[in-house]
Amino acid sequence: MLKNAIFMLAVSILFSACAPSAMSLKPEDKKNINAITIIKVDEPPLRVMDLGSPLAAGGAIGGAVMALKSSAEELDEILQKNSFDYGDQLTNDLKEHLEGLGYKVNIINVSREDNTELMKSYNDVDAAGSDAVLDVVIQNYGYVTEHFLMSPHWRPEARVFIALADPKSNKVLYQETLMYGFHNPIMSATDLDAPKEYCFKDKEKLFGSGEDTLIAGLKDSTSSIANHIAMQLKK
Repeated sequence: MLKNAIFMLAVSILFSACAPSAMSLKPEDKKNINAITIIKVDEPPLRVMDLGSPLAAGGAIGGAVMALKSSAEELDEILQKNSFDYGDQLTNDLKEHLEGLGYKVNIINVSREDNTELMKSYNDVDAAGSDAVLDVVIQNYGYVTEHFLMSPHWRPEARVFIALADPKSNKVLYQETLMYGFHNPIMSATDLDAPKEYCFKDKEKLFGSGEDTLIAGLKDSTSSIANHIAMQLKK
């Protein structure tokens, strides 16, 4: 079952997470990158939240009240039964997309104080001779609604912090925040839409779509996120 601590962490993110400032990768920096070390993406907090309910329209506090803990536990059990790890899936998708562009890719595990925030320094990261270190952090993921009038349907979602850094100088070369599925005009981020095939009128239809579809929606999010990041590094 989903641990209470994970659930509370997913709720607390609504109040505390601050997105990093966006920074595009300069052509001269991109030209010098041929090998990338990916820091393995940690398994992020999972949430199933009715953010699109009328009570949630007032903002994050109302949305937190509408958190559907039992549904998050149900989804977590489905993912565990199918051995689906969101962090592993995104890590593998990133590797596949970057290698498809011709980059040499290495994956490492790094211990960090807070797995919902980008690292403050990359000086101590063992980049194995790579030209850049890719740090991708998932603030939260799962299924949510957006707005009770304009976008009330359930859809897969993820909020992502990204940084690409030079491990030698510790200089950040590229930085961005992505919001897949769920969008909020008061949050600065690049929006990625969830396709209609993974959008559902209500929670009953969402969970009634079957385990394969629920997981496929989450896989679409990791693939879309990895593809977007790869496109920023495409030469």
